[in-house]
Amino acid sequence: MSVKGLKLYAGTYRTGFFRSTDGGKNWNFANLSGRINQSALGTDVIYAAVASTHGKPLGSLKYSTDNGYTWTEIYSGSIINTLIANGNDVYWGTTDGVFRSIDKGTGWTKVVSGITDTNITSLTYFNNKIVAGTASGKVYISGNKGNSWSSISSGALNNYAFTTLASNINYLFGCMENNSIWKYTNSSSTLTEINNINSKIKNFELCQNLPNPFNPVTKIRFEIPDNYKGHVSLKIFDILGKEVETLVNEKQSPGEYEVNWDASQYPSGVYFYKLSAGDFSETKKMLLVK
Repeated sequence: MSVKGLKLYAGTYRTGFFRSTDGGKNWNFANLSGRINQSALGTDVIYAAVASTHGKPLGSLKYSTDNGYTWTEIYSGSIINTLIANGNDVYWGTTDGVFRSIDKGTGWTKVVSGITDTNITSLTYFNNKIVAGTASGKVYISGNKGNSWSSISSGALNNYAFTTLASNINYLFGCMENNSIWKYTNSSSTLTEINNINSKIKNFELCQNLPNPFNPVTKIRFEIPDNYKGHVSLKIFDILGKEVETLVNEKQSPGEYEVNWDASQYPSGVYFYKLSAGDFSETKKMLLVK
């Protein structure tokens, strides 16, 4: 969601993009259909990241200068995970790196010099600098509009994705998918952990696979609570409900687990993964696009 005064812009998972001009009391369709991953506001321009679930390309970036009545596409390629804008500048993070436009979308370029993990999961501004978080727990900062990047992350981040980055004048904060929170200041050389919310696991949890859509490898995370010590299974099913692969089938102790699924031998399409442990069972959907 993007907000400017009483104007609100909201993207949905299935039904497109909507706007409100009265603080959310009334909503109107903003003439953009599909799955809207992100939105951002620049100077007199709205940006929206649209994801496709059928064939390629997987993602596109569109902009509107008339409050969402008409849209122009400026980028088509990898799926867009995160999007920020300020003035005439807009940055979007994809599964293939960071992209930038500094002229309201008239032209764009890929900016990944210094970035080794190009699966970008979060972006934010910090004191006129751009910060990018990745799927493997790395964080990069750029003071020259993305022309070059330097790492501010530590090897202790355990390969969990940075799901959210946020900042104020003095601090940059990052939240990781293992529920840990990290802090960075202008005087810091690297991120430091300030809190781990997940010191005790109280419930089973099956996380959404990352990346999704994917080709051909994706990661599936799940958590086993402290009060369970028993058999755990994690299985993959196709759209017809046929079991195609078993990833986990053993007794496991409480804790966090991450499993890779390599779908190289399977065709594109919708698949399901199911976690079962005792009386607990949960299934989630994922999309393989080749």
